[in-house]
Amino acid sequence: MNQFLVAVALATLLSCNTTNKTTVQTPNGSASSQEGFVRLFDGTTTNGWHSYRKTGAGKAWTAENGILHLDPAIKKASPTEGGDLVTNEE
Repeated sequence: MNQFLVAVALATLLSCNTTNKTTVQTPNGSASSQEGFVRLFDGTTTNGWHSYRKTGAGKAWTAENGILHLDPAIKKASPTEGGDLVTNEE
C-alpha cells in the first residue's frame, strides 16, 4: 500500500508541466485583429463606452496604459460617476 501511494505521488509530480511558456500580446492598435471580430477599445480613451443608462463614461472611468480603469476614490466621492461600463456597439 505504501509503495502504491509513493507511485501515485511520483506520477502526479511527473505529470506537472513545468516548462516555461511565453505568450506574445499584440498591441491594441495593431492591424492583426482576427476576421469577424471588432476592436472595442482603442487603448487610449473611453471613446465607444458609456456608463449604464448614461450617454458617456463617468469621470471615474479612465484609460491608463491600455487598460480601462475605475478610480474608486472618484466613485466614492461621486457615486454617479462610476457604474457599469458598457460598449456603444450592439
